[in-house]
This record gives sequence, C-alpha cells and structure tokens, in this order.
Amino acid sequence: MININRAYISKVTLHRVGHQLREEKNIVAQDLMPITEQLDEVLRDYFLNPFKRENSLYHFTHHADLSLNEVYNYCKEVFEDESLFLDASQNILNALYQQSNHPSIKLGELFVVHFGDINYEEQIVEAIGIFKVERKNKFFKFIQHEQGLELELQNGFSVQKIDKGALVLNIDEGGGFKVLSIDNNNYDAAYWKKQFLKIEYINNNNYQTDQYLELCTNFSNSILANDYGKEKQAEFLGNTLRYFAENPMVEDLGFQEEVIGEEKEIVEAFKEYKKDYSEANEVQFWDAFEVSQPVFKQKKKKIKTEIKLDTKIKIILDSNSLEEAAENLEKGFDEKKKMNYYKVYFTQELD
Repeated sequence: MININRAYISKVTLHRVGHQLREEKNIVAQDLMPITEQLDEVLRDYFLNPFKRENSLYHFTHHADLSLNEVYNYCKEVFEDESLFLDASQNILNALYQQSNHPSIKLGELFVVHFGDINYEEQIVEAIGIFKVERKNKFFKFIQHEQGLELELQNGFSVQKIDKGALVLNIDEGGGFKVLSIDNNNYDAAYWKKQFLKIEYINNNNYQTDQYLELCTNFSNSILANDYGKEKQAEFLGNTLRYFAENPMVEDLGFQEEVIGEEKEIVEAFKEYKKDYSEANEVQFWDAFEVSQPVFKQKKKKIKTEIKLDTKIKIILDSNSLEEAAENLEKGFDEKKKMNYYKVYFTQELD
C-alpha cells in the first residue's frame, strides 16, 4: 500500500478522450493545467486516496516484448526526462482513443499527472497517474441576486470517487514497473486494464491470498449453496476465514484437509472447481503461500452470507463467526405446511 502524506502534484494535463465509432474527436491539451494551492490539495486526495486501500499490484506486459507496450514506453520516457511529460500525456490520450471502439465505452475527461514523493514500502518514488472521469452527476448551484437566490441545475463530476485510474510507480522498470489500478465503472472489464494499459497481476503473496479467497467465495456461492445448502456454505466460509486467521502460511492440501475434512464428494468438487477457476481466470495457484494480512482483512469484510427466503425474510450470518452461526441454524421441512423452515438457536437477544 502507498502512503501519500508527503506526495505532491508536479504536473497535470487535462484532455478529453473521444470515441472512434461515434466519430467523437479528442480534445488535446496544448499546455499544462495551472493548479492553485486549494485545487492541488483537492486533486491530490481525489487521485490518490483510492489507491491507499489497494494491495493488488500489476505490471505492464506485452505478448511479444515489453518494449512494445505503448503506455509503458510513455511512462518510461517521463521518468527518464520529465520535460517530455506533455508530449507523453498526449500520446497516452491517443493510445486510449485507439481502444475506445466499443459502443458502451463512454466519453470522458482524461487527467495525466506526475507525482513526487509517494511512499511505497519505505521507498520514496515518483509516479505517473492516468485517470479517466466518465460519470456526470446533477448538482444545484445557488446564485445570489439583489432580489434573492436563484437555483440552477448543472451537470458535473463528483470529487468523491474516480471512475478509472492507474498509478505507475517508478519501481522495477525492467519488470514493467509496479502499477496500481482501479475501475469503478466496470462496464467493459477488458477495456481499461487489458486493452489500454496491457497490465497483468504480479503473482505474489497478495495476489495468491486475494485469488484463493475469491476461489473459496465463488465455490461456496456456486456449488455449496446450491447443492448442499446455506448451512454447509456458512460452515465452509467460517472454516476458511478461521484457517486464514490462524495460519501464517496456506498450504493447499492442508487447507482442504482442515477446512473441508473427509467429505470426499466436496473435496473432489473443490478440486474440480479450482481447476476450472484457474483456467478461466488464468491464475496459477501456488502449493503454499504466505497470507497477506491486509488483503485478508479486506476480503473478509466483503464476505457476506445471506439467506434470502421467498417469504420476504432475510437471515444474515455474521462473517466474523460464520462457523458458530451455522452450528446454531437448523433447516427442516414441515409436512403439515409443506414448506421448508429454518430454526435459529440463541440464548438471548442483543441490542
């Protein structure tokens, strides 16, 4: 994760990226964007705050040779000679425009930013940020006159959440730099990361932790919940979270033995699902890896188990103690009503 306490904006350009199919042209900045002290503070937080919670690292790639990756080359040029920043930002705009050829891709503003003094793992580095802003929101503007106030409805961009962004850290040039990326408007998953940036995950402990927990979550939703019931799903997820919390290292065989146990049918289903997941997502799982605690804490917050019933009742199981929750939940069938039911055991109600 990055620390931005000392970070500052060195240079910024603001372009508009068009759309090839709709024949919308780019608006190309011919000079750097002037920044006031107040604007600098707002923009710095707007651009960098989303990355403070990002643990997954990427790097630039190319199927033939890294030197053929356009965005990688433009970033490399700036890191070598900062005076080339304006030209490089215009080239980055054109590279994005070349990938703006799908009907669902939106018109948007493109910021290219040069940052100084970003702290990444105790290293103070420079970075290049590439940010596309797409979603406009309606807001009120109040205009004061002698007769009173006038209300005007306008469209603009929120400073609360960036749509798409990449932060290229000047670390490991030969390996394609270290890149952080976000996409909060994911209408086309391939457009930003694969087609434009051409980045791939760096296969490290963070990535292994993230993908293994994603595998377990998807397996519980797709297989366990449907074929074995919500109680079995909750039990599996509870055991998974406990295993990651108690073991600094995850060993694939040890995980299966401790979390799934001797239920051979589920063990085989897990192995088959893992194989399919690996192929579909191009993930090469290690036999053992060190648990990344920041990633585990983030993923744990996102694991929610809900039982939604057709009688307008929802049972929410606590992700911090799924195993215990599952033990106090019993499913049955009422012959008289010809309906399924859940029986919940508890000692007392909590406020």
